[in-house]
Amino acid sequence: MDSLLFAARTIVLDGIKDSGIPLSHTLEFHLSSTLAKFMVKPMDAEALTWRLARASDDDPRGSEVRDVADECLICCALFPQRLRRHGSIRYFSGVGQTAYDAIGMSEVALGFPHMLDVLSEFRQETGDEMILIDMARSGSTRARDELREGNVVMFRPR
Repeated sequence: MDSLLFAARTIVLDGIKDSGIPLSHTLEFHLSSTLAKFMVKPMDAEALTWRLARASDDDPRGSEVRDVADECLICCALFPQRLRRHGSIRYFSGVGQTAYDAIGMSEVALGFPHMLDVLSEFRQETGDEMILIDMARSGSTRARDELREGNVVMFRPR
């Protein structure tokens, strides 16, 4: 697991450098360890909402809730097209943040958009404005900046 954590930390540090978004030590460690965990554990992005509801009923402060939050973070950052088949990035970002907050991980919940931006640097995929808009709505400053460069203005409806 040490080699996976080292590889994940390298990805995270490169993402911090490339995005220009600093993370606290807590967020950096959380993102690195979460990425390392999912280098070997399969994800089930299609059932995230159902799994969160089930986990919340079974053990609202348990590890299943955290697993759902972690999967939301990884999937929003690395597999947005896959998630969009089942809902918006904004929705799944909110599910992840709410799950982190429910288990008392407030710093991680608040840092979710920043970790999303840092990890999104690894994906380096551009061109899909709908995904960028969806990510910008979920709090991604990187997506907002990219849209601004393309002369797309984000606003809140009245």
